[in-house]
Amino acid sequence: MEWLFFATKAVVLALSLFFLVSLRVRVQVKALDAIQFLLFWAFARDLLFAVFPQPAILFIGDIGIYAALLVWIRRYTGQRRSDYYWFVAAVVAAGVGIAVEAQPDATVFTVHLTANVVLLGYLLYSTSEISVHNTRDSELIVDSRFVLSSSLIILAAIGTVTAYSGGAIGHSAVLLHYIAIWFVLLTQSQLHHLINELTIASLRRQTENLFEFMEALGGGIADRVDIQRILEMICKSASRTIEADGAIILMVDDVRNTLRVRSMSGFYPPPYAVPEVVKHRSASLHEYVYNTEIPVGETLLGQAVEHGDAIFIPDSTDDERLSENTGRDFLFVQSFIAVPLVVNNRVLGVLSLVRRDPDHQFTDEDFQHVQTFASHASMTIDNFYTYLEAIQHREIQREVNIAADIQGKLLPKEFPRRSGTEIAVYSKSARGVSGDYYDVLELDEDKIGLVVCDVAGKGVPAALVMVMIHSMLRLIASAEREVGDTLTWINRGLSGQIDLDHYATMSYLTINHKVRRLSYSNAAHHPLLIVRDDSDVIEQLDTEGLPVGIERDVVYPQKAVDLHSGDVLVLYTDGIIEAMNLEGEQFSMDRLARVIRENSNEGAQQITDTIQSELDEFVGSARQHDDQTLMVVKIA
Repeated sequence: MEWLFFATKAVVLALSLFFLVSLRVRVQVKALDAIQFLLFWAFARDLLFAVFPQPAILFIGDIGIYAALLVWIRRYTGQRRSDYYWFVAAVVAAGVGIAVEAQPDATVFTVHLTANVVLLGYLLYSTSEISVHNTRDSELIVDSRFVLSSSLIILAAIGTVTAYSGGAIGHSAVLLHYIAIWFVLLTQSQLHHLINELTIASLRRQTENLFEFMEALGGGIADRVDIQRILEMICKSASRTIEADGAIILMVDDVRNTLRVRSMSGFYPPPYAVPEVVKHRSASLHEYVYNTEIPVGETLLGQAVEHGDAIFIPDSTDDERLSENTGRDFLFVQSFIAVPLVVNNRVLGVLSLVRRDPDHQFTDEDFQHVQTFASHASMTIDNFYTYLEAIQHREIQREVNIAADIQGKLLPKEFPRRSGTEIAVYSKSARGVSGDYYDVLELDEDKIGLVVCDVAGKGVPAALVMVMIHSMLRLIASAEREVGDTLTWINRGLSGQIDLDHYATMSYLTINHKVRRLSYSNAAHHPLLIVRDDSDVIEQLDTEGLPVGIERDVVYPQKAVDLHSGDVLVLYTDGIIEAMNLEGEQFSMDRLARVIRENSNEGAQQITDTIQSELDEFVGSARQHDDQTLMVVKIA
């Protein structure tokens, strides 16, 4: 009978581990390590008890379960000083439990009861004090703590009463522990699905707002109106993006060195003192804010412009900078964001948003979205000014100039400096505005991301798609997110938002310099070329996938390889290998591979320059009809 119970629990454990492994493939949550340890600990306890049926084994096993769950909780809340005393008490309880095993039943019962009340009580208290308001990402604990706590209390009660002697009741009750863990894992899976859906919805909202930007810019260009229409569109879109109660845009007057309100959306209480006479009427307050000049450097808005740094105050309660906005009146502000509008190190103005609901504060994600939004707002404003200047001189070339200016601001001016890695890029457009896009992202101190993209089509439509890809990549890409997931989310954000004839092929990879590991995913682009230092053979790293923007439900796989000193990585677009000379002959993959092999011992910049030189010599004076982009990475 004992072995039957053990076999049953082993099957349940195997299913639990399978569920956990499948969940960890999709969810990057460190706290799941504690759950995995808990399952193995419980299995070891049951196996040991099946061989040596001593009550102390089950008693110590339960103490270990409490410890694993406390570690799981502290992955969300951070350690508490009292935890050290708890772990000391747990060790003492385990030792006493072993020591009194041969004592009378009353003594054993007292030890078990005392240990369970003290240890389990502290664990339940630690769980009960957690809420979504005081602990970040605590929804899983809040949603599952009733089931988890109930099962632990029942297990402790049964163990205490039966003196951990096993038996049918004890073995059956242990299954409650596995059921509780299943509930936790299921809740985590549901939360992950919900977060994915919310993130995708947010991404689509961001994409729609980008389209509104471009529509506003296009409308302004077509109608030749002033910039006021653009600013109003930006202000309303920013407010709607993060559900702010009010938003405002102030632009810099370079002559007077002051800020003046140019657009306002919703109700925006100013973050500075106002006359008493206008405090109690929204119309008067609105008019006062519109007509007040703010010297650069004064108030939070002026400070954001003077220093060029964003200001984020999620909770005004304990922040003296919003001392004028903490009273329960028209000026009350709960959360505040101010982001300068900067282009080429020149501050054009500031975008600021507020929330007034005490239970609905701005989050870090809201702040990041506003920063990205402000970056594109700045580019939009600057591009509008650029256009107004362009149409005065070159009416015929206005579309090409604006699109090229948009594209130029997307491409990196310099690459992250990493010891051991050299990056070089050659990019040439066929007709002024390129359909190729490349980028290098500094994800954290150990990891960088590299992308090469080829957008179908030319001119402004292709440039707008590039803006969208650039924006989504900056929003989504992170050191923790897998490359395949990044392409999957970008594809979901683009699909349905662009014409099918403006899809894009795309290669995205990350390099972890600390462990010399490369992860790669491909959306129908050319494979990544790898030349090893000890070999002349060119490896091609590739994964299956459609271009982004065609089919929303495509999931992009990924591959990973180790890197070594001297390895050369090459990404390129069609224009390199399909470049034609006057005889109609293509440069070809074979020629590109030969040049890479012959120069693989050189640095990335010299390899790039040599390929460019060979390409120019091959095509001669022949006119090219496709954009050319080449990225070379050398692992030093």
